[in-house]
Amino acid sequence: MRKHSLFLPFFRKTRNEVKLSYVYATLVKEYVEKNSDSKLLTTEYHGFSQKLLFKCTCGANFEKTFTKFKNKNQRKCEVCQPLKESIE
Repeated sequence: MRKHSLFLPFFRKTRNEVKLSYVYATLVKEYVEKNSDSKLLTTEYHGFSQKLLFKCTCGANFEKTFTKFKNKNQRKCEVCQPLKESIE
């Protein structure tokens, strides 16, 4: 008896999703290498809200989303590049 695709686990990725994740991870890695001294340690990219793991030039690991890394220019750890305090 042949199993219907509904019986497959819902978390299983299709080949296209795996390829797309790899392509995005490659593009993100290239962007980080060209625009920062930090190293990208995360190997998979699942979307703009995912926190990625980086290694700062001082040796500390830190996490940022790609959006914050790219658009907010947060490209170092909190020790090397302290976050700006919000004005209340």
